[in-house]
Amino acid sequence: MPRWSEWVSDMRRFLNRLGVAAACMIVIGPVFWFIFNSEERVLDSESRAYAADTVMAITKHWDSGELWRRSTPHFREITRRDDVEAVFTITEAALGPLTEYLGAAGQATVSTANSHTTVSAEYVAKGSFQKGDADFQMVMTKVGDAWMIDVFHIKSQAIMKTQIRLKS
Repeated sequence: MPRWSEWVSDMRRFLNRLGVAAACMIVIGPVFWFIFNSEERVLDSESRAYAADTVMAITKHWDSGELWRRSTPHFREITRRDDVEAVFTITEAALGPLTEYLGAAGQATVSTANSHTTVSAEYVAKGSFQKGDADFQMVMTKVGDAWMIDVFHIKSQAIMKTQIRLKS
């Protein structure tokens, strides 16, 4: 039967090793977290910049062609170009040109299903225009190295008021 002093010595060694392992986890854990999350931070930065560039390019002169060039094939399949042009005509009359881009909130995500990885991003961007403000809900997908617009919705009180006036 082991003596009390041997048991205490074994227990000290065990606790010392446990302490070293815990210290390593405290030091190494954040490093692994940083490495694994750095890709998402890069994607967030890329997609946020693309969202800003898209809103400014499209709304500067309400260019439907600009949205069409930046859109995914899926967007083009479910949307008629004439409809986009009609919405932009109404929106331009209701809001006027962009006076200030106010930023975007959202993030990029990476999802994997059935061995297929999809990189996408969702943002709500805000802009101030000559005749009012607007929010833009955007869903973007990364196709190869390029971001593309999959959803582009405009929300504005000024547009709603213009539509009501046109119907009256």
